[in-house]
Amino acid sequence: SRPTRKTDLGLTSVDLTPESLSVYDAVLIVTDHRAFDYALVAEHARLVVDSRDAMRGYRAQMGARLVDA
Repeated sequence: SRPTRKTDLGLTSVDLTPESLSVYDAVLIVTDHRAFDYALVAEHARLVVDSRDAMRGYRAQMGARLVDA
């Protein structure tokens, strides 16, 4: 895990892996970054709530598991 922004909240990032994606109920995308593997998210996430249209290329693959916000 990598530290998140410099805050006093004591939070850390979660590595983006098939295993980590499959254990969470949902993935929330609030910023679209090129560094993320959206194909991996599309394949393994149970539900994606996408506020940035970052997953637009995966609509057919994801169906009802992709929600625009």
